[in-house]
Amino acid sequence: MTQRSDKPKTLAELRSRVSVDDRDLLDFCWASYSSSGKHPKIRDAYYKFEKPRVEDAVNRLGGSLIRRTWSSDTPGEEYHVTHLGALCSNDGPRLSGLVVRYVRALKKLYDANHETRGLRSPEFKPYLDATGAELGDGDMRDLGRLLVLGVRLVDASPVGPQPDGTWYINIGENIDDIRRVDDFTAFTDRELVKDFEANEPVTEIDRASKHPNLPIFAMGPNSSMTAGSEEAEDNNALSEKTAVTRLIEAMKNHPAVAFVLLMLPVAGGALGVANLWYSSVISEYRQKVEELSAELSKLRQELAQIRTPQTPERTGKQPHGK
Repeated sequence: MTQRSDKPKTLAELRSRVSVDDRDLLDFCWASYSSSGKHPKIRDAYYKFEKPRVEDAVNRLGGSLIRRTWSSDTPGEEYHVTHLGALCSNDGPRLSGLVVRYVRALKKLYDANHETRGLRSPEFKPYLDATGAELGDGDMRDLGRLLVLGVRLVDASPVGPQPDGTWYINIGENIDDIRRVDDFTAFTDRELVKDFEANEPVTEIDRASKHPNLPIFAMGPNSSMTAGSEEAEDNNALSEKTAVTRLIEAMKNHPAVAFVLLMLPVAGGALGVANLWYSSVISEYRQKVEELSAELSKLRQELAQIRTPQTPERTGKQPHGK
């Protein structure tokens, strides 16, 4: 994709920025996810296209279209196509047509019963079918897959899919905005690209660094790790902050910590960590965890020394009156 800092105004403009070669990777990732509900392994992408070509394409596409992340259930990393990435694939025109029908169906649902706050895809299908030809199972599946990748329009938030392939729509208060949409195609084309960021990082850790609201920043200079630093002398506080910053950077960039932090939301907290520990994935990182533990121990000692008041012998200064 041509690297430009300006945000595209329409989905068509965004598609025009993706080269034919880069679109091949998006096609591969979307086809895998569409058919199985699972994102392709990085190794599979490397095997099909060769690593240098894949990495060059990923760097050009950026994190708004494709992301590198850990699997939630099997060993190894994956390439996750985003909803914008899928819409920029060769299947994009068909998928964007499904999104237009989805928004039209939301309008019909709101007109029929404005109190509806959510419903399952089988209950939603009649409203979709009312916007055109009846949708087949494949279209319903792909629409659900695309929506849960991150499509958020007129305060409707799809979740799922369930094991049976169905999905669910949560409908918020701002659904009333849909009454002021007069051209559903233009609205969809315009609103979808608002999620695009030209410099969005590809990896989870880099995105966490860019977006401080992500969980990885739960531990930072203002956390409990630095409690009491305001009472310390200025030079000690500065040194302590420096040490903590080094600690955060070491943890943030450590593969083991990155993996565990990424898995916590997926696995469900402590229970998820317990399950992951006995999985084949986490076993690959036990040695790295031990190395990190040793590093943490050294940094704790350094913090303890910083907090210890300096004596005259250590500072080289003589007490008053001597």
